[in-house]
Amino acid sequence: MELSSVHNQIIEPITQEAIKALKDMAHSNAWAGAEFQDSVWKFRFNGFAIVAEVSGMLNGTVVFHHYLETAMALGKRLLNFRKGSINEGVGLTDEMQAALLDYADEVVAHASKELKKTGMQVDFKSSFPVLSMHHVSDLLINVDEIHSIPLHVDTVGRHYLNFFIKDHNGMN
Repeated sequence: MELSSVHNQIIEPITQEAIKALKDMAHSNAWAGAEFQDSVWKFRFNGFAIVAEVSGMLNGTVVFHHYLETAMALGKRLLNFRKGSINEGVGLTDEMQAALLDYADEVVAHASKELKKTGMQVDFKSSFPVLSMHHVSDLLINVDEIHSIPLHVDTVGRHYLNFFIKDHNGMN
């Protein structure tokens, strides 16, 4: 399947909602880099992810994929604007993980509404955190393609939206 077809139908609304959520929730400017296709067999886990399984016209998983340092920086930023101040912990705290989960849930909720408006039959399951390559390996079973979009966030760094696609259910 061509990247542009998947991008225009499913990936673009999720990407746009992620950029909006970063501005609203973290008060950060964000922009998407060039989309590319990753190798399923060479895929590397960067340290932390929030995932939401997708079914319907596209089956697979949306992955909000972070380097550990970026997850901590974005988690702190999200918490800072939600709470005003945060408890500085060592590493990626439970509070930071919860803030990153809220960010992903916000993106998925808004993207789901946008996709339904266009008639796309796409359903998202509840998001959950992933902390190890072992769990990512389970998500990669039966994945045909991985499409990735880097999201650059001012003062935070870069994280990725990865789309693990298992099948396209007639999408072209």
